[in-house]
This record gives sequence, structure tokens and C-alpha cells, in this order.
Amino acid sequence: MKPLERKGYESLSFLEDDRPVVEISQSEAKAIGDLPNQPLSDIPVESVSTIRGQVRIKSAQYEGNAQWAFLWNGRAISAEMIDSAVEWVAAFQQNDIYAPPNSVLDVTMVETVELDPDGMVIGRPSYKVVEVHGVAPPPKQIPLF
Repeated sequence: MKPLERKGYESLSFLEDDRPVVEISQSEAKAIGDLPNQPLSDIPVESVSTIRGQVRIKSAQYEGNAQWAFLWNGRAISAEMIDSAVEWVAAFQQNDIYAPPNSVLDVTMVETVELDPDGMVIGRPSYKVVEVHGVAPPPKQIPLF
């Protein structure tokens, strides 16, 4: 917006394929410039998202509370089971729930990623499953003979 502070400039346009996508006038640029700057202390250091989706069990934990390995969106992730998911894990470990490897769990999970000072993602996201809504065991193959 700095060019609009100089004499002779009336507007600033951003083009895509020689067509204006956004056009900002001098008065709009002044109004934007008058907005308060965000103090550096208010810039978030992490981004937290709650996701409802399906994960496929890659490796379950049959004892204890170690992280589980899942496939989600075509990639392997590790996730801690917390909150009400802990109750589901306890029932699973007591053989009250049938969920062999490759079962699909319908879950609510929290994805947390660390951000740099510019708000860009750094590092790998971490996952915590907070609730298991249901389980779909893998299909069984029927012998042909």
C-alpha cells in the first residue's frame, strides 16, 4: 500500500491473467493504515483444530495408554486417547469392543500445530482423540471353496 502514499497514485490493483482481482483506493489504503497493529505478544504460537472424521487403526494399544497409530487422510499419524476416548479404550482393552487392525473409527480429535512468528506452520502436527463415536470392523473375506 506504500505506493498509494506517493503523489500520482490513485489506486493499487492486483491482477491475475491481466484482470484486476482486487483494487484498493487511496482512501481505503488510508483506512487500512489507520487500523491498530497487532502486538507481537498476541500472535498465536499454535493452531488448534477440532476434527470429526474417520481414522483407520494401524496399531492399537492392548495394554496401557500409549499412543495409537492411525491412517488419516492417506498418512500415518500417532494419537493420544484422552477424555471420553479413554473410556472407549478401556472397553476395547477388556475385549468388550471388537476393533481389530484396519477397523475404521469415527472420532473427534484435536490437531495442534506449532506456528512461527509469521503464523506459518513449523514441525509436525500432534493429535489427540477426545471421543470415539463408533467403530466399523474391516470386512471379512469369505473363502471361495
